[in-house]
Amino acid sequence: MATVNLGRIKPVFRGAYSGSTAYVVDDIVTHGNESYICIQAHGAGTQATSVTAYWTKLAAKGTDGTDVGTTITTQGDILYRDGSGLQRLAKPASDKFLQNTSGGVLSWADAGGGAWTFLSKQTASDNALLEWNSDITSTYDVYKLIISNAHSVNDSAHAYIQFRQSSSYLTGSNYRWAAGRALDNSTFSAAGSTSDNFIRITSDSTGNATGECWNFEITFWDLLGTDNYKQIHWNGANINQDGTIKQEVGAGTYTGSVAAMDGFKIYMSSNNIQSGQFALYGLKQA
Repeated sequence: MATVNLGRIKPVFRGAYSGSTAYVVDDIVTHGNESYICIQAHGAGTQATSVTAYWTKLAAKGTDGTDVGTTITTQGDILYRDGSGLQRLAKPASDKFLQNTSGGVLSWADAGGGAWTFLSKQTASDNALLEWNSDITSTYDVYKLIISNAHSVNDSAHAYIQFRQSSSYLTGSNYRWAAGRALDNSTFSAAGSTSDNFIRITSDSTGNATGECWNFEITFWDLLGTDNYKQIHWNGANINQDGTIKQEVGAGTYTGSVAAMDGFKIYMSSNNIQSGQFALYGLKQA
């Protein structure tokens, strides 16, 4: 029976092109991230893929993209495109907001005045004291501490504040405070001191029984300023187990120094703070 030579009936992939290899029709190779098919047989080292009489391009590569992994390198980076291509906007060192120009240039900017910014929250759980130090920075002019559903280990405790300066808490007789309470039967009592080692923010003791709690809002003015004595103001309520309520208002200061204060703490005179949520906010005035 006669034999019929049909020749090559399908293309054969030969891998990456090599000048030392001979190729025949329908060989397919890759070169320069593209693929080519041989349309005329030739010996080794004679016809590169650029010679169109011997090779036809099967697939052309697209435009090289940007390696995003080498553009953004740090947690918090933002990837964006400017007039020339993809760019990295590094994360800010502190709380900022993202702004852009009409030309699409992105940058970080300080937050403007007029809005309170949440900074941190602490949950008391048999803690002897609560401290706020690293949160006090030049980013904000005024701070507000919101105390929710706090109470102490025993009924004889009062809540106190001390300022921190140069990493040490200030003691001595330079604290001044005045506070008052209005009871739910409309009577009013007041207290104050000119020689305490602290500012007392509760004019009445804070209980530990079920249902008893104290809820306060305390404002700290210009802690990092160096022109005036530091002042705080508070407003809140103590609720007794029997449901009676005492409204608490007061103000306090430290007159021993006008230097910057870099933190403060809250603690109790007898035992500790047993529970409660303590959230700190900052306000930029300009």
